[in-house]
Amino acid sequence: MARLTYLERRGATYYARIDIPLDLVPHYGTTTRKKSLRTKDERTAKVALWPVIEQWRAEFEEVRSRREITANDMALATWQHLRGNAGARRGKSAQHANRSRNRS
Repeated sequence: MARLTYLERRGATYYARIDIPLDLVPHYGTTTRKKSLRTKDERTAKVALWPVIEQWRAEFEEVRSRREITANDMALATWQHLRGNAGARRGKSAQHANRSRNRS
């Protein structure tokens, strides 16, 4: 489950901390990511925290977008493609039938 807070204090220094999304843990080899915010002041840490978190989130999305396609991904894409074409074919058949009826 995701942490509700991304701010962590270790000793006197504040750190940004985020749980790695489960699908990316094998890529990173760890379940969490931490970075020192290089401050002992909580207000300063809260201001510095969000750019770090947003950068990590963007990185996670970028890693997801360039990962290798798995067999399950391929099967899902094939299934969605076939379902989409089947609907398109049905639509064309119905249009063809309507044209035939109109000619008679």
